[in-house]
Amino acid sequence: HHIAAGILGILAGLFHLSVRPPQRLYVGLRMGNIETVLSSSIAAVFFAAFIVAGTMWYGSATTPVELFGPTRYQWDQGYFQQEIDRRVRAGLAENLSLSEAWSKIPE
Repeated sequence: HHIAAGILGILAGLFHLSVRPPQRLYVGLRMGNIETVLSSSIAAVFFAAFIVAGTMWYGSATTPVELFGPTRYQWDQGYFQQEIDRRVRAGLAENLSLSEAWSKIPE
């Protein structure tokens, strides 16, 4: 869904860059000149792109690891390796053999 959001953001940005409202709307809404509107639409596209990229990199509060796997940030920080090491050490502390401790770790 992040990829779809990114594609939608790009399409919306291209739409805003290519389709301009009529001049009377600029005057009626006191939007200023067209350069101001163009720069604000470009800024909106970059803002959306950074939000989508950040969400893909760091994940979000609603990113289920079971469904999508680890985010790049979690993987690079060694989160899962640390958890595996912690569980193996806990198993060894319970007097399990190394292979038994490793076999208790879920896939």
